[in-house]
Amino acid sequence: MRFYKYFLPTIFIILLFTSKCDKKIPITEFEDDFQEYKSEPRIEAVLNTTDLQESVVRIDRTILVTDTSLYDGRDNDGDWVGYEDLNGNGKWDEGEPLNDDIGDDIDGSEGMREPEGGRGDNQPTEGEPHVDELDEILPQIHDSSFSVTLYEKVSGEKAIDFKWTSKADDFSYIENPETEIEETVTYGGYIPDKIYIDSIDYSKEYEFEFSKEDTAITGSVAPIRPAVFQDSPNATQSGDTLVFERNSMGKVIWETQREASVYWIIVKRIYSPDSIEIVDDRAMISVAEDEDGNRIGKDFADLYAPGLYKWEVLVPSMAYAKYFYSNLPIRDKDLNNLRDQYGNVVLGVSGSVAISSTYVRVTNGE
Repeated sequence: MRFYKYFLPTIFIILLFTSKCDKKIPITEFEDDFQEYKSEPRIEAVLNTTDLQESVVRIDRTILVTDTSLYDGRDNDGDWVGYEDLNGNGKWDEGEPLNDDIGDDIDGSEGMREPEGGRGDNQPTEGEPHVDELDEILPQIHDSSFSVTLYEKVSGEKAIDFKWTSKADDFSYIENPETEIEETVTYGGYIPDKIYIDSIDYSKEYEFEFSKEDTAITGSVAPIRPAVFQDSPNATQSGDTLVFERNSMGKVIWETQREASVYWIIVKRIYSPDSIEIVDDRAMISVAEDEDGNRIGKDFADLYAPGLYKWEVLVPSMAYAKYFYSNLPIRDKDLNNLRDQYGNVVLGVSGSVAISSTYVRVTNGE
């Protein structure tokens, strides 16, 4: 399972917003303003240093919200669900489940434009769930025409050849908050085809190369070592599991090299081998340094209900961390490390992630 499903795929779009208007303006009226716009690649290349086979590269083309060939206001994949006519009178009545037939989602209060309607009319309406949603748009913006390779930067030796697949990975999300039904979306990307190295050398720098026709894009990767879990003064060790009494202020503690200033934490509750639930999924920063300058991360473990958990600590490389946690513009040269053959900034990032995990059991202390 690739970790990238926790970072939902994004689509680079131009947003146009006019506040305090009382009339809807069709987005297509702005098409003349973008006649000179040319679609360009947006790349997210991530080397998984602790499991090379789980590395992945996503390359999408940028689009405009004026592109009505994509945003056509229709339910193209047939997953829109209308209201339930429980009394059989052929119309929606108050109290009957609307499902996706909730009308557009524009608030008509405080001077904003009035909703278009469409609520309970048994017809898919622009703005309703499952109309122009992710699983309709994503397959149409993927670019599968690149050749992708990872090299050891100094020697130029190949490390990994990648291949395109329409099912690189998937992620789950809720399209309709009214129904709260979680859905799974599969997206395309490049995954390892041939791996020429046994493991990553953390003392070396690597470089992605993305090429097609007259385009050559490169992105460097300076991998950071994975986190190393430390002894906790409030825990006992039972095999491969840390045991904490609930409300003992027990913490999972780990150490990383100085360059690792941020982490991504995923906490999974294990009910059985076939029943695992993600109960926490968030970013955090290091909280201290040791005498050698290494970063120390800590996370409370005993605040969770009694049970068995798995703590995963994801350590991104510096470029990848800045990309996700910075407010700098996406074309900022300090944030973005992708360049074409002319030295121009290319949208996206290349980076790495190292993943460490430990099991944690929380007890009642009885």
